[in-house]
Amino acid sequence: MSKPGSSPAKLRLSQSLRFAIEAGNILARPSQNLGEFVVGAEIVELLRLVDSQGGSQGLCRELRKNLEAALSHIPSEQELPHLLKDLEEAGVLLTAGRRGSGPVGAGTDRFADSWIQWAMLADSCRVERYAEAIRAKAPHHKHALDLGAGSGILSFLLLQAGLPRVSAIEESGAAAQLKKTVRRALNSCGQDLLTQKLEVHASNSANVSLSPKADLIVSELFGHDPFSEGMIGCLRDAQKRLGKEAACIPHSVTVHGSFAKIANPQLKSRLKQWHEARQPHGQKKASSPSVATALSLFRQAYGKSQDWDTLSFPFSLRAGEFSLVGESKALFRAALSPVPPPRKLRSSPPTRLKPPSDMDWTAAGLTPAGDVICFLVWFEAELSEGVSISSLPGHAHHCHHWEPLVLPLVSSPEKGKLLSVESGLDDTECHLHIEIREGSRVLAAR
Repeated sequence: MSKPGSSPAKLRLSQSLRFAIEAGNILARPSQNLGEFVVGAEIVELLRLVDSQGGSQGLCRELRKNLEAALSHIPSEQELPHLLKDLEEAGVLLTAGRRGSGPVGAGTDRFADSWIQWAMLADSCRVERYAEAIRAKAPHHKHALDLGAGSGILSFLLLQAGLPRVSAIEESGAAAQLKKTVRRALNSCGQDLLTQKLEVHASNSANVSLSPKADLIVSELFGHDPFSEGMIGCLRDAQKRLGKEAACIPHSVTVHGSFAKIANPQLKSRLKQWHEARQPHGQKKASSPSVATALSLFRQAYGKSQDWDTLSFPFSLRAGEFSLVGESKALFRAALSPVPPPRKLRSSPPTRLKPPSDMDWTAAGLTPAGDVICFLVWFEAELSEGVSISSLPGHAHHCHHWEPLVLPLVSSPEKGKLLSVESGLDDTECHLHIEIREGSRVLAAR
């Protein structure tokens, strides 16, 4: 808090802050491991103002003005039914007693896209490794939860492996065909659901309750950044509310990293031009320049206007289009069975990393031989003991559905100096942050 007479403190909202409405109360939770507390409408508006202006200056005046203005926007008796219908169609309100009520937001229901589901089904390694892990676990469990079920492939594998009961949760439009698809596939395999039960919840898992609770939770909620689809929060909530001492597939996920020499022509050209545009010397002014010169000058101007010190992106690489140089290291590991509290995932002890010992540099990420070097990040998920999948092309159990993350170098390492790699999750637990340092100098980050 600022002392009286001092400058107002800069304030920001915690990115992990979440609200819920239960029993007529607005509940606020700063993070998953902290308790909930009741807040009034005026507090919600106060937090909105803090988020929009980042400080306390004039808050009281703005708060009073906004709340008074809100009174004039209260819907009339005629407007209220239309407003409630709009909120229901947006997925904010659910119709009581209807299992299938969930968000239908047109244009935002990405996972209802049949081609996205097909792309995941076409990844044979992904499906086969999950099938292997499920077959190993199935005999020891009676009720499985398929969290983020998508097309229903994991529910199908669970029932095929003999699980007596499977509860599938899918909030996208893909849920509409899930049960029919699974039944048809089981019938084609000479199996029916006479002695097994499949129930589908077309909703977000936060809106679902199970009785009895599941003793096995299976999910595939990985992105290129393995945490970007909200896997950590979903699993933690499911383990707390929907499972009873439930085992989990996957069991853990580990993030790895290494310097890499890029051979893919498109990525190599793109990174080389990016590095050249960042060089401080630039080009001299030119009157009536050629298109190529004008483009180079524009790239430099554009690059100088961007904050690219934390640039990273996924890129589809094939084995043979890159080579790891120097040592590769495990940077960050998240246990998933059970998921630890958030404070355990904010950061891990720094990893010591040796840079490539035989590498000369003309500039950040560039060598005299014309090679382009970046830092490559990938994940490996342990589904069950001895069964894993990886996003690294060329790995024995590489799944082509995911792409490794590319971190361009903003500074080159010096020979013989040990590097420090810090990694962890942000406040939302949906974004992996990585920072590679040589002392106080940052070489790459996301």
